[in-house]
Amino acid sequence: WFFFQFQFRPCDIFLIGTPYFPLFYKYLVKNNLLEPNEVIKEIVEWTRQYDVYDWKKENNELARYLHILYEKLGYEKYLEIMDYKINNLDHMEYNEEEMSIINQYFEDLDKTARNCLDNILVKDIEIDGKNYRVAYVYAEYKYRNDLNEYIVKDNKYDVDCIGIIMTDIDTVSYRGVKDIDVSIIGKYFGGKGHKGAASNPQENELFKKYARENNLRIDVDNFEKEEEIDLNALLDDMKDTDKQIAEVQGEFLTMLKDLTSDDESIMSSLSSF
Repeated sequence: WFFFQFQFRPCDIFLIGTPYFPLFYKYLVKNNLLEPNEVIKEIVEWTRQYDVYDWKKENNELARYLHILYEKLGYEKYLEIMDYKINNLDHMEYNEEEMSIINQYFEDLDKTARNCLDNILVKDIEIDGKNYRVAYVYAEYKYRNDLNEYIVKDNKYDVDCIGIIMTDIDTVSYRGVKDIDVSIIGKYFGGKGHKGAASNPQENELFKKYARENNLRIDVDNFEKEEEIDLNALLDDMKDTDKQIAEVQGEFLTMLKDLTSDDESIMSSLSSF
């Protein structure tokens, strides 16, 4: 075993990507590494609900508001706010300033949605003998989870799902309008996802071919390219890290062996190293 010394705030569990952080939260609580309170329980549950779309089943708009704050404020400010709430409130609630940010988001969303619906492109995709009717629109990444609600309310084109071609990142994001598994479409174009939400890269060759054939505009050449990873340098860094870990572990064990205990099993375990 080796140990890392770090500062940990309860709100920092939200840095762990969903859906994994609820598991990490349970681990921390089970091992007495985190003392839960009502606020952190609510935040964890609401974040889980939003991630797996249970907020719709539960009709819990408060869970949706959490995501909006995260999108609008960025993770550093978001964590700062969650840290304050966890340590100062008896239950999770939003203040006036936060509700103003949330309401402004909905105003911007409404304008974006109206523009998207005016320029909707309905296309068919046949996958394994089954036809899927997709409403393609162009929008920013932050609106990926909301635009389908407008089509659900008025599905005049009788589409199965919405395909959001992102204008700021190399992604096409799918959300269900009817009760279908949108991950089938995402995976077909080299992406991933689950029943309620999926995505694929715009630069996927099969999707680019489909886009050309169906007059869908994609601008993959305009997206900022990620810096290529130097695998050899990465492997060298990993070796250096392993060496440093081994040194720290050795120092730690040496320190432990200088200690004494009345528990024979502990002393026996130390002597085995």
